[in-house]
Amino acid sequence: MSTTLGWIVVREDIQYYIYDEHRNTIGYFVPDYGTNEEDRIIDLITDEASVRGGRLMLYISALPKDEMDYAGFMGWMGSLSERLAKIKAYQDRRGLGAPTVRIEHNSIGVGMDVRFDRRVELTKRSLTSALSTILDEMRAMNVI
Repeated sequence: MSTTLGWIVVREDIQYYIYDEHRNTIGYFVPDYGTNEEDRIIDLITDEASVRGGRLMLYISALPKDEMDYAGFMGWMGSLSERLAKIKAYQDRRGLGAPTVRIEHNSIGVGMDVRFDRRVELTKRSLTSALSTILDEMRAMNVI
């Protein structure tokens, strides 16, 4: 597991925001706590319980801020389509559900299931280590 790219994971409430080495927000991770009860989730975080996975939201492209000509827009759409296809193929290879897509914070966000090979403690260090492999793969595939 490589952390040489400097991924930074910071907990906010019940989710963990992910930043790159330049402190750009690239997404967030919501562990599968096994419950929707807020008090129980807080207890799990406090006790540094472990999880097998969760849901990763990656911001894969900013929405265009300025007007674009047709060719520029189609190029942007083509790049977006290519990234989405790579994420779907990644999920398919792992036998996980299809990704979801939504607009969030003026970006295109892609939600994907994550399953770790082993249980991972709900600590910054453990989650950073576990997510680094996935994030490194996404970067190598030019998704993020």
